[in-house]
Parts: sequence; structure tokens; C-alpha cells
Amino acid sequence: MLVSGSLGTAVPQTRKTPVRIAGRSGNAGYARRTGVGLSALSSVKAIFGKRSLGAEWPTVTDDILARAKDYPYGPPSHPYLFVDGEARPLPAASPATAYGEPRLPIIAIGSNRAPAQLARKFSGWPVGTAIPVSVGWLADHDIVYSGHFARYGALPAWLAQSPGTRVEVGVTWLTDRQLSHMHGTEGPHNYSFERLKGLDLRLDDGVQVSVAFAYLGKHRPFLPDGEPIPLAAISAEGRTARALDQRAALARARDVLAPETPLDTFILETVADDALRARRIRALQALAGP
Repeated sequence: MLVSGSLGTAVPQTRKTPVRIAGRSGNAGYARRTGVGLSALSSVKAIFGKRSLGAEWPTVTDDILARAKDYPYGPPSHPYLFVDGEARPLPAASPATAYGEPRLPIIAIGSNRAPAQLARKFSGWPVGTAIPVSVGWLADHDIVYSGHFARYGALPAWLAQSPGTRVEVGVTWLTDRQLSHMHGTEGPHNYSFERLKGLDLRLDDGVQVSVAFAYLGKHRPFLPDGEPIPLAAISAEGRTARALDQRAALARARDVLAPETPLDTFILETVADDALRARRIRALQALAGP
């Protein structure tokens, strides 16, 4: 591999399970039961400005860990219309001009094709906000893990050139206003918005796309053994490398960076400590060479 730069269902809600943890002894008990270190718990509490995890305080750590481990959040292998927090059947009309507005095709490399992620990113938008999402196959590319951690703890997706491989991708069709909002959700230090030409991308409706846009990672891919690791959650044909799910990829990163640290503690530390996350990203980038 060469590298380079169900319909009609509501989006699942984040789990909010009350816990009963009070005081320092309670936190210690929680740490013993879950394997999450006390230092990581303290960092998580600091994020939310809480001195203790009280009786009605939700299981913040569960939510953080789920968001990291579940990436890319079950991207559907069928087209759909995202509207009002739901994935609905996609109308037959061309998505490029859906609802009377011109739209640009944005290749969703990772989680942006998942209803759960679109629900997060477009939370609070007016009722009726609609985003058509197509699905297609992109030739001579694969989707692998980036060599950096998102602020929510996951290893994001990275588009790689891979001759002979076909990978399934999503295409979100965004209006100018939606695209401007999406730009704000993609960290400028991690991604650049690019126009891609000469593509061999065939959508589910048979339309051939040669020009589209995408957010491309500024970091290099995660190369723990000298080769990128494909995302198991994303279908592909002709892969030569073994694909891993997010949990296994995070465990691989933990093994490289902090092998004695429990995985959940490793994730929580990465989320809670900006300086530590930056150091860990630099260490992952060093694996790809100078």
C-alpha cells in the first residue's frame, strides 16, 4: 500500500447513566472497579469543572470512552437523507440540487457520513435542515488511521493512495451555509479542505464523479509497523494490510506510547490533557520518519 497526502431510524442518543460516587474514597472505588486511574478521573473532572462526581452526575467517563472507541460511529453502506436528526430514504432527485439549493459533493472519509456525527455537528440547526448523503466506491484509495488523536480521543480517518484497492466512501452534499459550518467543526491544525480532481468515484446511483472536495489530514498516517492500518468499519476491496477496529487501533497506539497504562486510562488522559495529547501526537508522527 502506498500512502499520500437503518433508514427512518432516529440517531442513538449518548448514554447518560447516573452513578453514585462521592468524595475521594468513592473515586478510588470507581477507579478500582473500572481500571480507570485516579489521575485520569481528576483530569476528566477538571474538564467539566466538577470537584466531585455526585449522586446525580452522569457517567462522564462512559460517554468519553464511547465516543473515542466507537469512531466512525457506524457509517451506513446505503444512501440516506439526514434531516431532523434522522436517516431517512433519499429522494430520487439529484442531490446536487436538492431542495432548490446548489450543493457541493464532499467526500466523507471518516465519521462525517454517519448520522450520529452529523447530528452532533448540526445540533441546534433549524427544523427541516437536510443533508443528502450518497455512498460510492473510490478506486485506488483506502481509508486508514491518521497518526494523531482527535480531541475526543479517537484516531481519525486518513485518505491514502492504494493502487488496486477500492474503498467505500460517503459523499455529503452541502449548501454553502452548511459547508461553512462544517469548516468550523474540522480543526484547521489537523485538516485542509481540498478540491480533488481525476477521481474514479462511482456513486450508488451509477453517477461517475471525477471532481469532489474533501478534508485531508495534515498529519501523516499511523505507521506502528511501517504500514498504515485500514479502518475495519469501512468496507474495501483489494486491501493488502490487515484492518483494525477503533478499539484495537487505540490499543496499538497505547502499546507504542504507554504500554503499562490501561486502555481506558490512556484514552481519558489523551482527552483531558492537551499537552499530553500533543506529545503523544508528536510521538506517533515520529513513527512515520523525519
